[in-house]
Amino acid sequence: MDDSLITPQEKDGLAEICNIGASKTSSYLTEKTGDKFQMEVPEANIIRPQDFINFYSDITDNFDNPLTVVSSLEGTEGSIIISSSEENIRYLLSTKKKGDDFKKDVKEEFNEAVNKYIQGMNNFLGLQINIGEFKTTYKYAGPVIYQKVKEFIRNNQDTNLFVTVTSLYIGDEKILDLLMVLSLNEIEKVTDPLNEMI
Repeated sequence: MDDSLITPQEKDGLAEICNIGASKTSSYLTEKTGDKFQMEVPEANIIRPQDFINFYSDITDNFDNPLTVVSSLEGTEGSIIISSSEENIRYLLSTKKKGDDFKKDVKEEFNEAVNKYIQGMNNFLGLQINIGEFKTTYKYAGPVIYQKVKEFIRNNQDTNLFVTVTSLYIGDEKILDLLMVLSLNEIEKVTDPLNEMI
């Protein structure tokens, strides 16, 4: 896969920035639940858009009754994706609501969780990225993810995707995965301020 638009140092630096963002999310969830979360070191991957569905499916296979929250990013071509299970999300939100009320809770609370993630990146790099469109989907998330990948392919015919994955655990149990997906055509918006710090 062509990763000529990003150096190994930039790749490692971006993974660390995502670690900062995920730490902000982890702290927010700790405030809500009282539980202490452990985080894996983020994985950084460069993936062809047409391979992203299989990559994502490998992650959702870790969860029973998968639930996905997708938030597009304004200021760059990308998304934040939260992958978990419905049971885990209900626990994290401390809610027994069902149907549209539950979806409303997910949107409100995870909009704030994603905002913490983005704030961590913005504050560290001086970026101007904001949360855009927000979608929640159940089960295997195929239609929503597929649409997002089609947007990437349509807008970025000749580029791959930069994807980081950070997993949050309580003890040995994985609670959720946080994915940041950026088009490599847009990667300089993040790597330029990163390189100024290095």
